[in-house]
Amino acid sequence: MSKSSKVSLSRRDFLRSTGTAAVLAAVPGVAMVAAQDSPDEIPRVLEEVTFLSGSPFPPPTPRDQNTYWQEIESRLGVRINFQLVPRSDYDALLGTTLASGDLPDALGGGPGDPLIRQALLDGAFVWLDDFGFPGDYRGLDGFAEVSEAGWRNSAFNGRVNGVPTGSHDFDDGSFIRTDWLEATGMEKPTTLEELTALMQAFAENDPDGNGNNDTFAYSIASASSRHDDGGGWRAFTDAFGIPNNWELQDDGTLLHKDVHETTRAATEHMRSLVSLGIFNPDFLSLNSNQANEEFASGISGGLVHNLASGYDLWGARVRELIDGADVTPIDPVTTEGFERANWLRPEFNTVTQIRFDYADDEDRLWDLLRIIHFWFDPATKDFVNFGFEGEHHIVTESGALEQTEKGSQDIAWIRAWNPRHVNKQVDAPYVGPETFEQITEDTARLKQWGLPDPTWGLFPELGFEDPSATLSDFANNTIGRMVVGEQSMDEWDTYVEEWYNRGGRLLTDTMTALYQQFKG
Repeated sequence: MSKSSKVSLSRRDFLRSTGTAAVLAAVPGVAMVAAQDSPDEIPRVLEEVTFLSGSPFPPPTPRDQNTYWQEIESRLGVRINFQLVPRSDYDALLGTTLASGDLPDALGGGPGDPLIRQALLDGAFVWLDDFGFPGDYRGLDGFAEVSEAGWRNSAFNGRVNGVPTGSHDFDDGSFIRTDWLEATGMEKPTTLEELTALMQAFAENDPDGNGNNDTFAYSIASASSRHDDGGGWRAFTDAFGIPNNWELQDDGTLLHKDVHETTRAATEHMRSLVSLGIFNPDFLSLNSNQANEEFASGISGGLVHNLASGYDLWGARVRELIDGADVTPIDPVTTEGFERANWLRPEFNTVTQIRFDYADDEDRLWDLLRIIHFWFDPATKDFVNFGFEGEHHIVTESGALEQTEKGSQDIAWIRAWNPRHVNKQVDAPYVGPETFEQITEDTARLKQWGLPDPTWGLFPELGFEDPSATLSDFANNTIGRMVVGEQSMDEWDTYVEEWYNRGGRLLTDTMTALYQQFKG
């Protein structure tokens, strides 16, 4: 049998002709072909594998004390080394790993990440369309749980570069504390002006009733998190209808969100809110998870997060801490002169990339795919997410499965280290039937304002000249300074000009050409 954990190679060693030599005729044409064969026919040739991914949780209990980890290895017949690092450290480690060539068998990251794009161009990973994907799964039919849109939108300009982690087309909510809302005597806000008044009441009118002026209006994080779960900004900026990354113009060109007039207006509004002193004054130093923890501590009036976590993760923590506390999502509010909008999702979260040398040995490749498939197979879903009953989870009166403390420690992020089971409508396994029904209802209502990204599945092939990361940092830093009053809004036009001069023109022209080639 083959013992495979890591292969140490130089960047030159993994340059391969599959890197960029062939591109499918069109992104919408990623073919779905009929599945065949049985997973039982896939040869078992691997003894050991290593998986690398970022994790939002602490490391799991070590293998020798972890019956959950041991059971996964027993079922698969392979030793698995999970290299799970904090998400805040992942990009740095990923860059170091890719530069060194000391690659694990599989790692997490889609072509939206410039580091992954460069590695794909260098031939660091397997192109799965060379092996019949998507569709020819040799009996590994859990991969078919990923939607056609998920496969198409995760492709690298038409090429299937790994196994996407499937998701659905919408799941975000701007949550507020309903008990605080009741304490203010106000109604759910429908306009930006009403939302501002409610936020002032949350920050200034002692909504928790403890007699102290110790609450924040809303949990928000740094400008780099302004569009993310936990970032909080979108509760206020959705009113301006900021494009989902890019907007297609009437002349067929694309315009990026960071230089769009809606972002200017949204930045100006955030500046006015910050000046009221209603947020944590240190918000620019917080990441999304720290903002979530702030909300969970009970001192702020809301957070932005996926609907499942808003209700039954962060919302549940507030309910456990405070009697009578509860949360609910509000609809995007309106403001004069703009059309409110939130964002649809591309039906995938990330991609599991497979080290390039697996392309040279199909037995090893398909055995690795068999192992990865464990996190897609509907038959393993309950065990992967909840482990052994009694030890890792209990069954509540409502029929929901609820992790025990040991379950949380043992399972940690192994349950979703990068691949994960597709959860229809609700992007989390832990919600109960009642919450599932509520989230399904909320999703149908909220996504009516959803905008797609016209460039899903399109990624610039600019290699080391790709300015995406630099431009993102520049925009986040500038907008962050503007909202806290360290830089004048009068400098917006200068910022836009500099954004284009720093590589924005190259990026815009490249993405426009890709759009016209594949979708125009």
